[in-house]
Amino acid sequence: MTIGVIPARGRSKGVVRKNVRVVGGKPLIVHSIDHSLSCPLIEATYVVTDDPEIAQISLDAGAKVIDEPKALAEDWSTDYQMLLYTLTVLDTYQDLRPELIVHLRPTHPVREMDETIQAITLLAHHPEADAVRSVSLARETPYKMWTMDSTSRLVPVMTTSDYAEPWNIQRQRLPVVYWQNGCVDVTRWNTVMKLQSMTGRMILGLLIESDPHVEIDTEESLRRVDEILRRPEEHDVSGKRWSS
Repeated sequence: MTIGVIPARGRSKGVVRKNVRVVGGKPLIVHSIDHSLSCPLIEATYVVTDDPEIAQISLDAGAKVIDEPKALAEDWSTDYQMLLYTLTVLDTYQDLRPELIVHLRPTHPVREMDETIQAITLLAHHPEADAVRSVSLARETPYKMWTMDSTSRLVPVMTTSDYAEPWNIQRQRLPVVYWQNGCVDVTRWNTVMKLQSMTGRMILGLLIESDPHVEIDTEESLRRVDEILRRPEEHDVSGKRWSS
């Protein structure tokens, strides 16, 4: 069995009450719920939230709701803690152990259905893998990034055996790197419950090439996504149709 899990905390700092803000004509959380419910490979959709308003909106939209303890909805709480709690609740109270869990963050209301299906199918067809994570080509290369110590000395973030000083090499000659974009992740029950991880030891990447790709973490990004969802024909430069 494959389930969709959508975490939706009531508190948010970058965009206040973002999960209930109306974006593209409906509350932000509903876009991910609709996407999960419309996916032919997802058999049940769960919203995990500590907030009564989000819970009611989610139920009205057709999702099942799991009440999240306040202790797991703090700023320092992790996705792994949320998934572990979710799967424990399903196992304890519903005798349900889904093989695959599709993690759909509500901050990504603009998704391609084909890519979600690809992510699920990729993990299903590779039993040796523990998880699939969607990635995009990184805009900046970590081979030209640094940390700085207390004496202002620069320390490279990454090195490579191919070049003694990769920070002085043209970007095109450096290894291609990818950024985990948070659009869709798929993991296994065993990965969370037995390996005690969101992703485990072997992670497969699904390259997301659709454009635009926007994560809602500021008021400006919320306005941009609202425009995309209201007028997709003006923003979809990939030639694909967006599915919320």
